[in-house]
Amino acid sequence: DQPNVQESKDATRELLDAYRRDGSLPASQPLAHDGRLAAYGDPERWSGTDAVASALRRLLAGVGSGDYVALLAYLPSWPDIAGRLQGFRVGLRDATGAATTLGFGPRFLHSTGQLHKGGPDSGVFLQLTAEPQRDLPIPGWQESFGTLVAAQALGDLRSLQSRGRRVLRLHGDDIDAVLGGVESAVAEARSAGVGG
Repeated sequence: DQPNVQESKDATRELLDAYRRDGSLPASQPLAHDGRLAAYGDPERWSGTDAVASALRRLLAGVGSGDYVALLAYLPSWPDIAGRLQGFRVGLRDATGAATTLGFGPRFLHSTGQLHKGGPDSGVFLQLTAEPQRDLPIPGWQESFGTLVAAQALGDLRSLQSRGRRVLRLHGDDIDAVLGGVESAVAEARSAGVGG
């Protein structure tokens, strides 16, 4: 019984319907854009955010006692990327004193995805997405694999936001932009000792 996982699936289906109708996924305005990296989130929660780094600082400063930080990576799970993200996860753990998790989307949606949306409001979520390096068509579909993954990430983001979860999405022109942005943020968080 995973009602909140179904909610994300329904949101993804709506986004894919919009893609079929309009030829693109619905676009939202970034909260901040720094070169090749943009931050997205609920404008009411993040009002006054003027830079990606400040959005990340605000997200991590909101980590309190009993919270956990989840990295939601809609990126390839290649060993080098997974290794860097695990390093970031450990850095976030050390900086905030909170438990941390790393999941690769969309596969985590059927395991921890239900906890993220249906469990207690103790999660702080950093969703990571990037333009695909190489996009492939899905036989018999109008959408490509890149479009499908983007819709799944946006559907998950919408579901988290609809539940008032503390979530920020970083989207880069490519994987290096996302990983570099997170690397800088984790280094800054560790030096500042945020959260806790």
